Amino acid sequence: LKLHVLASGSKGNAAIVENAATGAGVLIDCGICKRDFLERCDEAGFDPARIDAVLITHDQGLGVVLRGLAKLGCAPTVYVNQACIDASSALQKVAGDCAILPLSSGQHAIEAAGLRAFPFATSHDAA
Repeated sequence: LKLHVLASGSKGNAAIVENAATGAGVLIDCGICKRDFLERCDEAGFDPARIDAVLITHDQGLGVVLRGLAKLGCAPTVYVNQACIDASSALQKVAGDCAILPLSSGQHAIEAAGLRAFPFATSHDAA
């Protein structure tokens, strides 16, 4: 595995977990603009068209990034809790461009890019 932290802090978070054997990745959050996202992927040596899935805890910036990925021919599955889907106009706007699946604590593992993630609840300031 390779971990590419593209942003971390009060101005936004974004990280990619890459399967080093295949080059496929899972994006975790994307609270940065599309330009910064693409620049930081380039700096990390990661091809954003290789994103298989997106795991969301915050939706800031996500709609623009997903539309940018669609232009690259990439339509990752987005996993996000239902409350965030309901509250996010950005997610609702891209619903036709990629699969958006509800994510809930205690559900079965999510498998993407040859990786497995187990969702769990935590107290936070977002839906």
